Amino acid sequence: MSEQTLSGPWGLDAIRAYLHEARIPVRLTGVAPSGWPIVLSLWFLPESDAIWCATACNAKIVSLIESNEKCGFEIASEEMPYRGVRGRA
Repeated sequence: MSEQTLSGPWGLDAIRAYLHEARIPVRLTGVAPSGWPIVLSLWFLPESDAIWCATACNAKIVSLIESNEKCGFEIASEEMPYRGVRGRA
């Protein structure tokens, strides 16, 4: 991740700090064979500018991402003040 790929009010250091402090799940989207998005929540670990998600190796989301690597994510609190990090991969 570089500063050039960011949009929004936070710089890279603020994003890293938020992710390391967050105690909420990531909302991850995958594309189903029908073409419709699927959203689910997973626990995550930020490490070296990557976001590692925890799930079973035979979970449906794993096969969906293996068949279509496009996905989106959001790590954001549902409490005020609303803030968070969104992205796609």
